[in-house]
Amino acid sequence: RLQIERSIVGPIRLPDTKVELVISDSIIDAPEPDSDVTQKLALVGPIIRLERVTVFGRVRVSEISLAENVLFTAPVTVTRRDAGRMHHCYLPAGSKTPFRESCQDGSPQLQPAFTARRYGEPGYAQLSLACPAEIRAGGTMGAEIGVFHHLRQPQREAALLAQLEEYVRFGLETGLIYVT
Repeated sequence: RLQIERSIVGPIRLPDTKVELVISDSIIDAPEPDSDVTQKLALVGPIIRLERVTVFGRVRVSEISLAENVLFTAPVTVTRRDAGRMHHCYLPAGSKTPFRESCQDGSPQLQPAFTARRYGEPGYAQLSLACPAEIRAGGTMGAEIGVFHHLRQPQREAALLAQLEEYVRFGLETGLIYVT
């Protein structure tokens, strides 16, 4: 069993063996190379379990035992689709996965938007304010889908606005101004 927690990693290539890959609270940054060599290799990886992960790049595995609160930015191809499940995930169009429950499927109107997609830039892998609400609050308990699920941003924003309304004098308006 190979386990990755609270990390930012590049491409992961493992053989299709009895190894289980477990990734949680992490970013996988594996952009597609310029050539289509990897498309022709048809690599199939191990059984994986993903929780609260943002994945930049294609995913090709033999089986996904569980994917929960995972944001995929490129199509996902799973060989064994009769086992495992996807729960509160965002999946781009063309993905071939096991059973999906409360997942958001990619369409032209429903695309994730990030503050920054390049490692090292401020706001790397953070969902931007322009990101559709179905993704920003589409995870379990109404939190965002992806690596920053634990921050519970939609709940924090709602709680702050409620508190502001309670303590502001009559006739004044409140609002949030985001500073980056």
